[in-house]
Amino acid sequence: MKMQLKPVVWPPLIKSHRNLPGWMLVRDVVLTLLAWATLAYFLREPIALGIDYFRYPLFELNTTTLPDMAVVWKRLRPFAELIVLAMVWLLVSVQVWRKRALARNVCELPLALPPDQHAALFGLDTRTLLAWQQQRIQIVHFTHDGAVDLGFIQR
Repeated sequence: MKMQLKPVVWPPLIKSHRNLPGWMLVRDVVLTLLAWATLAYFLREPIALGIDYFRYPLFELNTTTLPDMAVVWKRLRPFAELIVLAMVWLLVSVQVWRKRALARNVCELPLALPPDQHAALFGLDTRTLLAWQQQRIQIVHFTHDGAVDLGFIQR
């Protein structure tokens, strides 16, 4: 009797929090709130500008002023330079890798196996093998020693 395995469901989904320990739920909530708080802290100035811009009177800045772009650029310039440096490094490394990959010695493909040797490998005659190669669908069963089981051939 052959044992049936349950199919693997992918991606594995946690459908209920009931089978998780309580500390995991607390950890997840705390880390999520911490991540949102960190994001809000780093975006506090644009958030304040947005709130002021959409308060009455609409589309006017009342309590805040636009930031000095020279100061903003002074703060962002190292990050922009790092991004450009990373892009250049990535492009150069891909080109170097591509040259190396193309320069490798590419082996020639082996010659095609002659039909008589191919048929002999599976214990068949050449005409049967050539006829099978012309068919669009062919179901072949093999014996335990690797030979074609001619009793199961479907035509």
